[in-house]
This record gives sequence, C-alpha cells and structure tokens, in this order.
Amino acid sequence: MITRLQAEEVRELVYEVGEYIRSERVSFESSAVEHKDTHDMVSYVDKTSEKKLIAGIERISPASSFRAEETGMQSTGSPYQWIIDPLDGTTNFIHNIPHFCISIGLQFNDQLVAGWVYEICTDEMYTAIKGEGAFLNKKKIEVSKTNALHDCLMATGFPVRAYDQLDEYLQLQKWMIENTRGLRRMGTAAYDLCMVASGKVQAYFEPGLSPWDVAGGALIVEEAGGKVSDFAGGEGFMENATILATNTYIHNSILKEIHRCMHI
Repeated sequence: MITRLQAEEVRELVYEVGEYIRSERVSFESSAVEHKDTHDMVSYVDKTSEKKLIAGIERISPASSFRAEETGMQSTGSPYQWIIDPLDGTTNFIHNIPHFCISIGLQFNDQLVAGWVYEICTDEMYTAIKGEGAFLNKKKIEVSKTNALHDCLMATGFPVRAYDQLDEYLQLQKWMIENTRGLRRMGTAAYDLCMVASGKVQAYFEPGLSPWDVAGGALIVEEAGGKVSDFAGGEGFMENATILATNTYIHNSILKEIHRCMHI
C-alpha cells in the first residue's frame, strides 16, 4: 500500500508546506481573499500549498490520482488516490486564529490506508497507517476511555452551505450543552478528528463536510481505537457529508440523539 519510507517522505513534505503557510501568515492581507460563497473563502496560500503538495506527492508516488479541495479530481486510473485539504481552517488562517491544518488521506482501492494531519500553529503532526496505530509527533496516541456522557467534552462544527436542517442541528447542540461537559468549535474538521484520536475530546460531529475535510483525520481516529460513522451510523462519512467520530464507548448514545433531533 505505502512503504514507511514513502510515509516519512510525505511527512517531511507536509512539514515543508506547513512552514510555507506559517511564513505567509506573517504578511498575509485580507485583500488576498477570494470568496467561493459567503462562508467559503480561499486565498493564494491555499492554492499554492495544494500545488506544492501535489507536486511533492507525484515525486513520492508517481502516477497517483488526486482529489483536492481547490483543483478537484485528477484521475490517472491508479488505485492510489490522495485526498488533500491544503489548508483546513482557512477562515481561522485569514483572521490569524489558531487552528489551521494540512490534511492528507490516502485511499487504496477506495479504502483509507494512511493519514497525515499537521496542525501548523501548535506544530502537531498526527499520522496513521492502517493496522499500525496512530501517532502524534511519532508518539502513539489512543482515544479517551471516558464512557459517561456527563464527563465527556464534545467538538463540533456548523454548516456553511446547506441550512435546511439548521433548527434540528441547533436542537442537537442544545442537548449536548445540557448533557455533556461542553462543546468546542475549533473551525477545522481535521483537527477536531485528531482531538478525538488523542483523547482531548470524546466525540466530534458535524454535517456539511467534504471528503478532503475528513480523509486524513478519520483513519487517525480509527487507528487510535475510535469509531467513525456518518449520521446514519453507516460507513459513508466520506461521501454523505456528515461525520460522527467518538472514542467508541459513547458512539451509540450520540447516534441516538442525532437520530432523535435530526429525524434520521
């Protein structure tokens, strides 16, 4: 699937592009922002970072296919597909607010087999290869063992495009506020997933996502011992635009409330 040497080369590439993003943040001006729609922004930093990542991966893994946020699908017919978000948390980056990340997931025959998420502000590199565990800066990580909802801290995000179920989703948020230790909204799905993987929070849930938002972090959660599903409880989180990632212990309890509040 992927050799350890290739995985290390991708890791170093991500560090390199992360340094570019960090350096650009110093002089970045809001006039460089383009709007894809009201809440979806992009800049030359996103676009340049994506070009750098694709060019680097093409050297490491020739003839691969790509699915990237800014350039879309680039298919070569290869069973290897790299799913790239060059700057997850663009709004945070624009406003100079932590957190923002590079997220890369690798699929082989449509199955996630490796993931890299680099939180640039805190210099946290999360990695996973299927069957080999999950790591933060090369130290093994595991999900939290907390199983009582009132002791659990949750991470979430808000839809930025489709608002047809916003009232139902806010009802779910209300239940979480009343029945758990609290909610956190970091503004980057990739980092939210890694917080579940490293035990900082016990669950993360969000609708309205794209594959590049979750491809890197989802495998990291699973390799850390967690569980990932869509809101229906199935395995379609890559394509169905909803995701629930937990420490496993509380997964069914949260799914029950998602179904109740959002009429799934």
